[in-house]
Amino acid sequence: MELDKLRNLKGLREEASLSQAELANQLGIQQAQVSRYESNPESISFNLAIKWIEICGKVSNSHHLNINTILRERILQELHLSLGFIDGAPRISHPDISASLGLLREALVRLGRKPVIGVYGAFDAGKSTLLNSLLGKDTLTTSYQPTTSLACLIRSIKDKPNWQSENVWVMDKNFDPSRSTNEAYCRAHLLLAGSYGSLKDYTTHDGSESSKISENAGIVLVYVDSPILDVADFLDTPGFGNSGSDDDANAKNSIRIVDAMIYISTIDGFMNNEDVANISGLLKEVPPVEGQPFSNLFIVATKSHTVPENELNSIIQKASSRTYKTLRSALDNRYIGYEKSSDSNGEISVNIINSIDIENQFKERFFTFSVETASLSVNFENNLSSFLCDEQPDCSKTQYEATLKAAKETLTGDSLKWISALERTRDDIENVRAEAARMKADLPTRLQSFRDKETKGSSLIDSYKATGRIKIQEIYSTVTDVDAIEKLIERSFNDKKEAQKLAVTMVQSELVERVEVSIKKSSRDFSQQVDEMLKDFAYELNLSLGVDSGSRLFNIQAAFAGALGGVGALGALAAWSAIAAAGSNLGGYILVAQVAGWLGISSLVGGSGTVMAAVSALGGPITIAIAGAVLAGFAVASLFGPSWQRRLAKSIEKALRNANVESRLEQGSDDYWDQTKTAFCAAMQKTATNYEEKVKEKEKEAFSTSPEQIKNLIDQAKESLGFFKSMPLGWAKT
Repeated sequence: MELDKLRNLKGLREEASLSQAELANQLGIQQAQVSRYESNPESISFNLAIKWIEICGKVSNSHHLNINTILRERILQELHLSLGFIDGAPRISHPDISASLGLLREALVRLGRKPVIGVYGAFDAGKSTLLNSLLGKDTLTTSYQPTTSLACLIRSIKDKPNWQSENVWVMDKNFDPSRSTNEAYCRAHLLLAGSYGSLKDYTTHDGSESSKISENAGIVLVYVDSPILDVADFLDTPGFGNSGSDDDANAKNSIRIVDAMIYISTIDGFMNNEDVANISGLLKEVPPVEGQPFSNLFIVATKSHTVPENELNSIIQKASSRTYKTLRSALDNRYIGYEKSSDSNGEISVNIINSIDIENQFKERFFTFSVETASLSVNFENNLSSFLCDEQPDCSKTQYEATLKAAKETLTGDSLKWISALERTRDDIENVRAEAARMKADLPTRLQSFRDKETKGSSLIDSYKATGRIKIQEIYSTVTDVDAIEKLIERSFNDKKEAQKLAVTMVQSELVERVEVSIKKSSRDFSQQVDEMLKDFAYELNLSLGVDSGSRLFNIQAAFAGALGGVGALGALAAWSAIAAAGSNLGGYILVAQVAGWLGISSLVGGSGTVMAAVSALGGPITIAIAGAVLAGFAVASLFGPSWQRRLAKSIEKALRNANVESRLEQGSDDYWDQTKTAFCAAMQKTATNYEEKVKEKEKEAFSTSPEQIKNLIDQAKESLGFFKSMPLGWAKT
């Protein structure tokens, strides 16, 4: 033992950025003992001193990442400036303008938040070890056994609310992580509060208390002091493939909250068939970055020190090539966007893109990693650091600019319309009252029209649901035909062993991808029909307002879009929202931000096209479940001799049939259209209520507002106009 280290136990701990409580937890002693040993190093036992030095040395050496927080701090400064301005708004009694200002605030908060990086892989791949290395401390329980049974959302200790004293909170299954700063909400969903030691007791399979809360637990909030958490939150997930447990379900259900993905697989058997199948599902839930669709994907070979370094490059290259070949349809779609691919009726085409470029860009997202040999982690850590410190903040900055510009233009224009309408009420009160009376008399007819449109839309959705089943049956029949599978194998594989390992996942991925493309094409068609329906309805509604009341026309598209917020899953209406967002009359980027917020999509997603790409029709959990079921039932007879491709094709077709893939896909499509119908009906009803309130508002303004009140409202509207004209744009200078 080095005597200088023994004499400076406190210095060792502080160099490792560990608190006394954290070190005590790892040593298995009380915090008071740590304090006593630091004050009197000679009192510590030899074995405990060795352990102390090993822990602090291991943690200190794990700080590899170069974290630059300049852009992140700038975003927070701009967010603070914008929110301060919004919170200082004058009294605005116009309900639409007031609501728009609230939506702007929500959009800016979403754009300013840190990204969530999900860490996925098999249960024994080393997820917690990798995370501990990135964090710079051994906070998470690690083992080569399936330990993590609940998803752990890891955040900076600086982000912990001041009303939360503990560093670990276990939340129930209904907890929404985006509301983690709401004290009443958090306490209502809290199952357990404790220290880092609680992670072992309550979130691992060998934890003594885990069974007591496992049935109700959904996610664990963990607050840690680490530099990397200044620029991102991390989600440590249960491992895939732990049969006989709920881990697969917990891992799948945590996908929706992530913005980027680290998928790890051990270098021994790197990216096996199960890994590739898991990736195929995760791709559907991790949104593509606008302009850089693969930049938020990190596929990492852990324990890379266990093979000779001169073999690593070959292993990585072969694995990345296999993965691309197996998931080519899904990866090409991610690159070019579903709008282009769906124009080909489900046949994936990348003629406008050099597929070699796509493959090369995807293969750049494969990395080695090792705690034991730091040099093997440098490329991964540099790329991750660049993404978190430069690329992601820059993307947020771009969209922050666009949202503020759109908001200033929209809210200024709305204020001008408000002034115009009030001045008309002041100057032409008789006509205004006549219009209000006509609107009130016409209201029952208009409300019936809303109900008729709801019925019409419901019938339209039912037809898409029925057609969706027929299309899935056609696609399934085509893709799973034994002759077609045999030709695919002959075209894609020369090696029998490789074909036996990957062909089943390739077929399953191609099948799911074609169904996804088909549903998205139907979603686009449906969205266009909804848009036409709303435009026609808008003309019908506004006839009742009078030809001279253009400043107060009811914008049903904007009202319908706003009504979608809070209705839950949107189904195909998410596609309509993305398309509608491109219309300048709806505020463009404001609605994009709003829709993305409803869907839990990150600030990495930009315009309406990437919002649409981020909407998964079937969903990652369904895709992963299908892949798991197929692989579990896949068995192939000997491939010796001629016609091995035919025998393999038959085995694949049988595995798909036995896993009930066709019915699973049909059910996924049915659920999607059922969600669409529920959302459509709820939004149409809310829009009708909004219209009724507009009529009452018009009547009150015409008959119950005195000239003095009108004057005061005009003054208020002019103050509103001046306020929005002075809105600071931060980066987006006027």
